[in-house]
Amino acid sequence: MHRLAGYMTYDYTGQPSFEFGAQGFQGGLVSRWGDQEGVRLHTELLGTMNPIAALKSDYFLTEEGRDYDYGLGFGTKGLARVTKQGLGFVEAKGTYLWTPILSGFNGEHTQLAGSIEAKVYPLANRVGVGGSATWYHRKSFYKDLPDVYRDGFQSRLFLALSIPRWN
Repeated sequence: MHRLAGYMTYDYTGQPSFEFGAQGFQGGLVSRWGDQEGVRLHTELLGTMNPIAALKSDYFLTEEGRDYDYGLGFGTKGLARVTKQGLGFVEAKGTYLWTPILSGFNGEHTQLAGSIEAKVYPLANRVGVGGSATWYHRKSFYKDLPDVYRDGFQSRLFLALSIPRWN
């Protein structure tokens, strides 16, 4: 089954290596294959447009503490998820975003991110355990200042409670 889909989004990431927030829209092709009661594959190929995006600035400092480079965001997102009914899922996701700076120092940011997540529900399809790993890379090109490159990595282990039962 293939569908064209549209989403309104709010993204926020706060890490020691970067801080980013954006409100926007995504749209594109969402597809599903497989058996509803067995193994399924879900994919998304989406374009992204953020009417407002903000990254913690490397250079821009203000008295009121709004030290961000503001701009528009344009990019893509790809996702693939394999789900085994009654057991769990594995998901891989990648994103790219280009943000020309409209308020802040003249320049632009590019961001790349990739992540993988897995979750299983071994206890009565209610209690799950999972983990994820995310890699992030940002290049900031400034017209009159040195360019900045930032990398980040995050890994998580977690428990999940599914209400109603996950199956």
